[in-house]
Amino acid sequence: MVLVRKKQNPRNPHKPASYRMALDLRLLNTILENSTYPLPKIPTLINEISKYPFYTTIDFCKAYWQILLPEEMQDVLTFTTPFGTYANRRLVFGLKTVVSIFQALVDLLIDELKLSGTTGLYAYQDDIVIGAHSFQEMHNKIRSVLDILIKYNLTLSPEKCVFFKSTIDYLGFNISHNKIQPITSNILKITSFQPPRTVKQVRRFFGLCGFYRSLIPGFAELAECLTQLTRKNVPFQWTPTHQEAFKKLQDVFFTKPFVRLPDWDKPFVLNTDVSGQAISGILLQEHEGKLHPISYYSKTL
Repeated sequence: MVLVRKKQNPRNPHKPASYRMALDLRLLNTILENSTYPLPKIPTLINEISKYPFYTTIDFCKAYWQILLPEEMQDVLTFTTPFGTYANRRLVFGLKTVVSIFQALVDLLIDELKLSGTTGLYAYQDDIVIGAHSFQEMHNKIRSVLDILIKYNLTLSPEKCVFFKSTIDYLGFNISHNKIQPITSNILKITSFQPPRTVKQVRRFFGLCGFYRSLIPGFAELAECLTQLTRKNVPFQWTPTHQEAFKKLQDVFFTKPFVRLPDWDKPFVLNTDVSGQAISGILLQEHEGKLHPISYYSKTL
């Protein structure tokens, strides 16, 4: 157990310093069984959410701490401090199973709402999105969600909740009706990224861009020479070729790449390409007289 001093709140410099307790749960995690409960797939979740023109997002207050632990689990999570021995009565951060436990809880709430006829609810951990086609529909869904939260004594963070919006930032994406693109803050991180000087910096840049690979045409081929620098036993040497690939990836984000949601009543157009390094494909669909991308795929050979 470690006590970590919190930073002083600049809004209230006279408030006494407070501390947070950090538990080392590595030993306990080695004997816990791995959870097989799946987390939602982010691309699928984003596509489903973008079907709606209006959104409300709600966020739990201190999500994990709202789940009471059974007594046998409390015994396992006892800890000793200079002030005595204590036991956690609620779910704690650091356990390898907490993510699955909380996702299962939220999914049960959504399933119960679906049984009562309330649809258009999506959740990734403690971030819940409500989608609706009209103001009245949204009002009714919010009431249903709040009712079930009251039923199970779950609370929200009001400052983190957003109601009746036509566009939202969620899981790294900006979502509006039938349109998906990267959030502005991540675009700025990528376009302002300085040319890497170490392998670690290359991996960081590649991770930022790779999260949006489904929005980027020919991503695998664009990033091929950069990924070579991250492989084992490859000495780091930044060349004009790497700089060119780096600049091309940044330029993609200057144009704010986006994809549209497919309309299953319209025909699709598949555009494919192949080179000695990679294969790629673009799924397109006509919208207002122009072909718009639905999804990109690429893979190095």
